[in-house]
Amino acid sequence: MKTKLITMIGGCCMLSSAVAQTLTLDSSSYTEGQSITASWTNGPGDGQDWVGVYPSGVTPGNQAASEWLYIGGSQTSKNKGPKNGSVTFNNPSLTSGTYSAYYLSNDTYTVLSGPINFSVTQGGGQGNDPAITTSKASYAYGETITVNFSNGPGNTNDWIGLYNPGVTPAQGSPSLTWKYTGGATSGSVDFPNPGLQPGNYVAYFLENDGYNVLDGPLSFSVTGGAGPAQPEWVMSPFRRIHGIAGTAYSGKIGSYASDPDPGDTLSYSKVNGPAWLSIQADGSISGTPTTNDIGLNAFTVRATDLGGNTSDATMNIIIYAAGSESVSTLKVMSFNMWHGLGQINNGHRKGLEAIILADADIIGTQETVDNVSGSNVNQAQKIATDLGWHYYSGYPGIISRYPITEQSIVGSATRAKIKLTSSPLKEAILYNCHLDYLYYGPYEAHKQGSTAQKVLVEEKKSQRDEQIAAIISGMTSDINNAENIPVLLTGDFNAPSHLDWTEDTAPFHGGVGYVAWPTSLACTDAGLLDSFREVNPDPVLKPSNTWSPLFLGDAQDRIDFIYYKGSSLTPTSSGMFHTAIEETLGAWGSSITPALNNTWPSDHGAVLTTFTVQP
Repeated sequence: MKTKLITMIGGCCMLSSAVAQTLTLDSSSYTEGQSITASWTNGPGDGQDWVGVYPSGVTPGNQAASEWLYIGGSQTSKNKGPKNGSVTFNNPSLTSGTYSAYYLSNDTYTVLSGPINFSVTQGGGQGNDPAITTSKASYAYGETITVNFSNGPGNTNDWIGLYNPGVTPAQGSPSLTWKYTGGATSGSVDFPNPGLQPGNYVAYFLENDGYNVLDGPLSFSVTGGAGPAQPEWVMSPFRRIHGIAGTAYSGKIGSYASDPDPGDTLSYSKVNGPAWLSIQADGSISGTPTTNDIGLNAFTVRATDLGGNTSDATMNIIIYAAGSESVSTLKVMSFNMWHGLGQINNGHRKGLEAIILADADIIGTQETVDNVSGSNVNQAQKIATDLGWHYYSGYPGIISRYPITEQSIVGSATRAKIKLTSSPLKEAILYNCHLDYLYYGPYEAHKQGSTAQKVLVEEKKSQRDEQIAAIISGMTSDINNAENIPVLLTGDFNAPSHLDWTEDTAPFHGGVGYVAWPTSLACTDAGLLDSFREVNPDPVLKPSNTWSPLFLGDAQDRIDFIYYKGSSLTPTSSGMFHTAIEETLGAWGSSITPALNNTWPSDHGAVLTTFTVQP
């Protein structure tokens, strides 16, 4: 195995080329000891370029390769090698499991192509067990995917399903696409133009319209294809977390740009900027700034697609001297993700871009898990990982540009302590909640002849007042210490505020005037301030109804909040945030089909408050 670990932190750079390197395998499934042939194209032709095999999920450089060869076909390097060619791993020592192959540059861990996923199964059996293979280990975007099956039971409704990795076939976890095997015991199934985006996938062979797995998971991948459109940055300039002179810096920018062409993929590079920062092709950034770099560092970064089209953006990173860190502005967001961004097409990408466009630092997310597509993706974790940020994947979730040093559950809320700066130490504590949605009080207010008393009777049938009481009780020590560490509470409260329901706003609320809403009163009675109403005190002029900019036929109200306490925080702006909502709907419960392609991926408006932070 490749045991030489190459220390190149910040020293690996992207190999710039208008023609992308490719790596393919001669199969997607092998038996133990079976030879594996890996082929590449458009390589740089360095004799120390190499092909490495790693267990699935392992990034090259994090541990030794399970198998490796230089492109000359041995573990002895040469000055030059073929730009197009293949190597064969004869009698490889790979045990049963799933693996990934990579094409890597010049004795480093810079990835030229890969991962290409494949599986190894036990050999030496009778060969009578049900089995599947794919015709290729990797397919181009839009290419027909062929799955071969053998030794099946021959039921009419045996089937092949394609899934995201980590999704186990089960009721409620639907496949991405599927087909019956037609009652045959052996044969093949084609998935023409399957619509799978570039990435990794698995196939399963399943029995008789059920979820009994006959064989699988079998890994394969889909690669992108070049298109005519230029890459698009979400915004420019954009900022990354600050750095400290003399301290190693790392992050990601690979999610700050995308390509309009379906299946096209991007690589990244630095055009200009201070020398201390390196950018790898996958968008990873790393380096160590020096005292000469103190101040604003502006970088021109470039995204390049498979066809060689480019687009540039400006990335800003502030570098502080050790012991002199400062965060003077903090942007906090409360974001209901509507079933984990699963209701709107391409919801994950749209939600991630919304957070970038909001320039938010800390986000409390509600309805964080995608329980629509069957992926069960925790969007707080996925978005933070894509951005190179920090997260708490509890329910509800928390995303932070700054490190999370503590996390816990308090009642039905999640709590995170967040380190804004290390020296001097500056922290903030965020609580995030999603209260009971049943017995929604404003519906009662819009009934003929309703009164404030009737509204409160309906409201108290829910669990919201009990939930907020438990949360506030758990926050007590942090609230009492807010002059030392400021505290915030974000959430979808599923209830309005007593600050909004006044005699002047009665026409907005079915003619009902003041209502002593229990959840908002519990917060203000505990000493928390409503950041939106601190900045926008008039509810007639600024209703900011976060429910719902999508369902305009529903009772409109402000039910999403950012509360805070601590004199070191001063809100300077606050409002409802959303991207474009191209199609609106009637009352909640209406068909959402007309809105499936909306840019904004939620049925709530988010809340975004900008605070100044005192030292």
